Amino acid sequence: MTTKEILYSLEHDLLPKSFFDDRKTFAGVLAQDPGALYEIASELFRRNGQDNPFSRGEFSVEPNMINSEVAMLKLKFPKPPEAPLCSTAFIFFDRTFEKISYFCIEKGNEFTGGFPNVCEWQADGTHVAYGSQSPDPDEQMMKCVEIHLERYYGKEEE
Repeated sequence: MTTKEILYSLEHDLLPKSFFDDRKTFAGVLAQDPGALYEIASELFRRNGQDNPFSRGEFSVEPNMINSEVAMLKLKFPKPPEAPLCSTAFIFFDRTFEKISYFCIEKGNEFTGGFPNVCEWQADGTHVAYGSQSPDPDEQMMKCVEIHLERYYGKEEE
């Protein structure tokens, strides 16, 4: 496998499946061990006969609380050289791990006018594209927050 194929497999297959298969353990490991994401990537490279070409600093996990009920893990990946590789994934869950979402921000391409694409992986393996978004990482995150909160908690009155 090429580096691109390994990263694609990590971002679009291994991580979402691992989250949906064992939500609480997966989220706990990533939230408590800042190096876990790098180690997972390195193991995937090793299984494909390669050394991880990226540094530990190119992978990070930032746990956050969106509100009193919703937690989020922000996973940062190495800068994607091309679509559909991801710069970031956002994982949302509640205290019971019943209300969950896994979003990724894919590098833009000619179909998105070069703008990043917000996508979601669902538990059944379905990939949902929400279209091109602002290049501003905070706006990308807020789009994912908005989708997750609206799905599980309803649209707020304005």
